[in-house]
Amino acid sequence: MAASTSNGRKRGGLGEQQPTLLSFFNLKNKKTEDEGDVTDEISNTIQDEHEVEVSCTALPELLNPENVTNEKLPTKYDIGLYVKHSHITDLELYDIFQNIWTPSSSSNFEPQIIGNKKRTFQISWLQRFNWLAYSEVCKGTLCKNRSNEEVQKNRKILTTIIETIVFCGRQELSLRGHRDSGKLSLTEQKYNDGNLRALLRYRIRGGDLNLQDHIINANANATYISSDIQNELISIIASHVQSLIVKKIEKSKFYSVLADETTDISRIEQFSLCIRYVDEDEDGMKLREDFLTFVPVHDLTGAALASTLKETLVSFGLNLNNLRGQGYDGASAMRGSFRGVQSIIREAYPTAVYTHCASHCLNLCLSDASKVTSIRNAFGTISEVCTFFRRSAKRSNILKNRLKVLKEELNKNVTTLIKYCETRWVERHESVSLFADAFSCIVLALEDIQAQDNDNDDQGKAQSLHLAICRFSFIISLKISERMLGLTYKLSQYLQSTGIDLCTALDSIKEILTIVENIRSNAESDFKKIFDKAVEIGNEFGVEPTIPRRVGSQRYRDNYPGATPEEYFRTSIFVPFVDDLRASLIERFVTHQTTLASLQTIMPRNIINSNFDSIKPALQFYRNDLNDTNEAILEGEWDLWKLKWKSYKNKNDIAKYAIDALNECDKNLRPNIYTLLHLLTILPVSTASVERTFSSMKRLKTYLRNKTGEDRLTGLALLSIHRNLKIDYDVVLNMFATKSKRRLKLTI
Repeated sequence: MAASTSNGRKRGGLGEQQPTLLSFFNLKNKKTEDEGDVTDEISNTIQDEHEVEVSCTALPELLNPENVTNEKLPTKYDIGLYVKHSHITDLELYDIFQNIWTPSSSSNFEPQIIGNKKRTFQISWLQRFNWLAYSEVCKGTLCKNRSNEEVQKNRKILTTIIETIVFCGRQELSLRGHRDSGKLSLTEQKYNDGNLRALLRYRIRGGDLNLQDHIINANANATYISSDIQNELISIIASHVQSLIVKKIEKSKFYSVLADETTDISRIEQFSLCIRYVDEDEDGMKLREDFLTFVPVHDLTGAALASTLKETLVSFGLNLNNLRGQGYDGASAMRGSFRGVQSIIREAYPTAVYTHCASHCLNLCLSDASKVTSIRNAFGTISEVCTFFRRSAKRSNILKNRLKVLKEELNKNVTTLIKYCETRWVERHESVSLFADAFSCIVLALEDIQAQDNDNDDQGKAQSLHLAICRFSFIISLKISERMLGLTYKLSQYLQSTGIDLCTALDSIKEILTIVENIRSNAESDFKKIFDKAVEIGNEFGVEPTIPRRVGSQRYRDNYPGATPEEYFRTSIFVPFVDDLRASLIERFVTHQTTLASLQTIMPRNIINSNFDSIKPALQFYRNDLNDTNEAILEGEWDLWKLKWKSYKNKNDIAKYAIDALNECDKNLRPNIYTLLHLLTILPVSTASVERTFSSMKRLKTYLRNKTGEDRLTGLALLSIHRNLKIDYDVVLNMFATKSKRRLKLTI
């Protein structure tokens, strides 16, 4: 049985959980007064003494659509048919309200006697009052306003909940807590019931009366804050964010993929996918590298990863024929020439050029140079010293006290040591630099531990480390490393930025290579400066530069000839380090140079001194992407583009980056030059953006949150990474409302 409400209406349908459509409508009586009187009366319908509200039981059996015959049914969009029809989805309701049946202007309406007056419906009322709807079945009008008000109230409540979820996602906060099921209590709990519930309570205390009324009066199964609803909303928000990104990619047309894989805290291999493309808005064109999704993978072969990559791109509606670049690390499964991902992709899409991550390449160059015995041993000693101090609060405090003196006397703000790591691109540089700055403090701290510590193991370890770093071979290796890594420190940071293009990146690497070659050409003078600094440090601690004893076998030590310690250390450490670094820079970046080939001549600083023949290989390679293939037209565009930059008297005004040149290129005047610049801009430089998604994942899926599902993980990662992307809450609500049947009305 349907229970009566406080105002006399009855609720039916799904038990007592969902009001019928009737609860939002008012049935009007007909009036035969003149039009002026009718206007006044209809305008005040809510207060009109003749207004009658009809309950479900007051309606005739005709209101059940199953009982309506074809003769009596003017259209399925007669709103009266659905007043008692409780089993109807929000999507069906939306369709009904968008196509409500309206009688024709020639329709005749039967007069009705209400009280002692005869009243007749006027067709003009529907034109004057958009909140009215006429029902042939009910023989009267229905008011839509109450339904609108209810929907708006419910949407405000859900918007508040969605905003709170988005806030937690962008701040990388966990939503759930201990025992967070059931209705939300408005008072603080003794246990932690999660950030989402705490923030909702905070909003209620801030004066959100709609949310407060919802939390107090909603049924336990209609609060919309359960973990299942959280997952559904996060998934919908993720789809919305992804659709916004995909629309921008489709508008750009050409794009490149950046991908890598890593193992998360649950030992699941996660494949991260980012897209590099040009985003055009009212402020001009910007180069972007946007994270799209995480994909769990189990087969790590090149064929399986390539299949996963293609299927994922297709699932987002991206056209693989517009794929123009691939950026991966140096793993064989990714870069393999025969069965790697890049080769499999290029077999199907030849213009999808592969680029080995420049940041990985630079790091490998430094690793190659670090194979010099003394340099390798020095890096190992640095790692041991850092670990020794970091694993004990007592030892760490002794070092901190020494570092405070360093800051006061030399104004060097060194607060801790960074462990040397071969895989962290920037930390390799910072570890050596900080160790060199704090060298004297480290020596004194080790001496303090030997003198103060009662632990024989600590004393013995401190003594062995003290002896290791107070050898001249270590000191000179430290200073050589500091000098050479200082050259590549800023380059390592620069290569990780998203705004650079491959041409500019290679120019920066060429500059470093030039400096390295100059150092090699002036090895004696450059090394003398390094040697003098090492001698100065050694004198402070009584360490003299001496030539190690010569031995017959050269397996474990360097037997280089040298008349003096300076000559010995120059020929045994400095020159091999510089030579290996130079050779590695040339070897590891030669493929990048091949990738650019003739395309780089399109850059403003290159075109000034180039001729049309230099761009012909690029025109041939990308011929299917160009608007024209007529050589005369292409050469005409080339000449116009060249003339533009030759007219610049100040070289500093010439566009340095490809994206800047693209903004300067008129798409209508030089369409083919524009296309070539676009393709040059999106060629991958590094996979740093992908590596950053792994950092986000590690903050989101921790050992305390190790059961986070894939959809939830991707959704939260999208909110965290794309925190500045504007979310349309109306779109999210509409997607949520139409996805399945809801207990709250969210659409009209």
